[in-house]
Amino acid sequence: MAKSSKDINERIESLYNSFSLAMDERGYSSTLPQVVFIEQAVYVQNIKATLAIDAVINAVRFTCIRLGIPYFIVDNKSWKKDVLGNGNASKEDIMRFAKVKWGDEIKTQDEADAACIAMYGKRRFDK
Repeated sequence: MAKSSKDINERIESLYNSFSLAMDERGYSSTLPQVVFIEQAVYVQNIKATLAIDAVINAVRFTCIRLGIPYFIVDNKSWKKDVLGNGNASKEDIMRFAKVKWGDEIKTQDEADAACIAMYGKRRFDK
C-alpha cells in the first residue's frame, strides 16, 4: 500500500473512531441528534480524494445506522439554494453568510458548511 493511501486510511479510521466514540459517550439520551444531514460527496478530479470523502461520509452514515439515528444525504446545490439563495454559492459566499449569522463561532470552511447544512436540515423539520 502506498504511503499516501495508508495515511488516508489511517485518517479515515481515526475520524470514524473519534466520531463513533463521541456519539457513544453521549449515550442513548436526548443529547444524541434526532436526525443527521450529511452533504453528498462532491466529486473532484482526483479519484483518491473523492474516494476518501466518500469513505468519511460512509463512516458517519454507519455510525448513524448503528445508533439508530435517521440521516439524510443532501446535495450541495440544494442546501446552498435553500440557505443562501444560490445553488452555486462559492466558499467565500458561504463563509461570509456564516460569519454574519454565527460570528466568531465559525472559524473554518468546514464549520461554515456544517452550520449551513444544519440550518437546511432544521428548515426541513420545521415545515
